[in-house]
Amino acid sequence: MNETNQYLSFRLGSDAYALGVDTVREILDDKRITPVPRVPEFLRGVINVRGMAVPVVDLRLKLGMSRTVLDTNTCVIIAEVRVANEVLSLGVLADSVQEVLELDQQAMTPPPSIGTAVDSRYIAGMARVEDVYVTVLDVNSLFTLEELSAAGGMKEAAPE
Repeated sequence: MNETNQYLSFRLGSDAYALGVDTVREILDDKRITPVPRVPEFLRGVINVRGMAVPVVDLRLKLGMSRTVLDTNTCVIIAEVRVANEVLSLGVLADSVQEVLELDQQAMTPPPSIGTAVDSRYIAGMARVEDVYVTVLDVNSLFTLEELSAAGGMKEAAPE
């Protein structure tokens, strides 16, 4: 019997990406992001999630694309990232959220060695869904400890 896992698929531009649903806590339409000075460009600021300031990452910038333009389809995926022995909540901007996919783990392939704009360290695998390839991201590999420390420090700088 083949093992399947669930992934939340979303779009960045015309490209399809996915995160494991086990890392996703919720999806927010609220895009009221409060900027925080002196953080890396891909850290857009913080968003209020039930009284907690959660750092928001512009995944397009992190992956070398253009800055996310906030519109009616843009949403914030609240994901949990493991840092050492801690779990940090991060908001991830997505151009749009698509659906939850069930992917057969044996059908996932490694990323191509050339021709991809995304650093392959971030990629857990590639999956073909109908006629489209979905890049499955490893949220725990997307950020360095220093980047996550900067994001963690944003909570202290956020207005209450």
